[in-house]
Amino acid sequence: MCDGWTGPTRMSIINFMVYSKGSTVFLKSIDASNQTKDHKYIYEQLKKIILKVGKKTVVQIVIDNGSAFVKAGKKLMGDYNLYWTPCAAHCIDLMFEDIGKNENVAIVIKQARAITTYIYNHNWLLAKMCKTCKGDIIRSGLTRFATNYLALDSLVKKKAGLKQLFTSTDWTNHNYSASKEGQTVENIILNHTFWDQAHKMCQLFESLYKFLRIVDTEVYPTIGAMYELMGIVKEKLDKMHGAKWILKIINNRWDKTLKHPLHAAAYILQGCKERICRPTAIASRKEMSPVEWWVMYGDSAPTVKKLALKVLSQTASSSTYERNWSTLH
Repeated sequence: MCDGWTGPTRMSIINFMVYSKGSTVFLKSIDASNQTKDHKYIYEQLKKIILKVGKKTVVQIVIDNGSAFVKAGKKLMGDYNLYWTPCAAHCIDLMFEDIGKNENVAIVIKQARAITTYIYNHNWLLAKMCKTCKGDIIRSGLTRFATNYLALDSLVKKKAGLKQLFTSTDWTNHNYSASKEGQTVENIILNHTFWDQAHKMCQLFESLYKFLRIVDTEVYPTIGAMYELMGIVKEKLDKMHGAKWILKIINNRWDKTLKHPLHAAAYILQGCKERICRPTAIASRKEMSPVEWWVMYGDSAPTVKKLALKVLSQTASSSTYERNWSTLH
């Protein structure tokens, strides 16, 4: 896996990791701050990693979705017997970004940010909110667009408490309530239209966010779930009123970027286990991970088993490791 990271001082780091059967080994980081990170440079760095790990061992490279990384990945796939795949979590986050560009969505997100920013910037109000709402509210991130869903969902769940706070005598007697910014936030919180739209957006975002949570993990291989999960997202949105425009955005990103032959192969191999009909094998289908199942019951199809273990042991995302690196810094 390969993932780029830029720190607050503009230091540019490229991290290289190896993933297999739910475990990740950190190989190295390189400081690329003074390098032209075009596809040729990325290609040469990835080539060194492939040769170090063993070109017969590498099944896929999961890379950043930047154009230079994508071009380098395609060239590597032509030169070596491996696949390149874009980071699934990043692709889904870009779907959220595209959805957030819709005018109505952008307005609601802006209003939600106004609420959370105002509350967090005033300690007295923050303390009152935590007490009244019996918990915290989540702030959306500036770079992780899926956090807009978390922030909206958090506000919707705290709706009653927030309304109670902004209609309380504590609030009306405080000088905050007389300020222009305070009145703006109060008007948003007491606006029924805002809450109706926020609730609707949470419903529209929910299935896509659940998809993101599943593929954005380092705990277990996720590549075999890609096709099935995307099918579930599309099916749920197709049944929802007013969701056609979101489906168009998702289909566009899926068809142009995320859909990949390796994902299709993983989906088919995951389904192949339905054909092995020993009673114990059938009983274990939903209790074991695909990899564990093939290890236990795949001996009757040794060639398919070997392929299944290679493909289904793969991850779909590399973003988890970028967040870990950011946390360390």
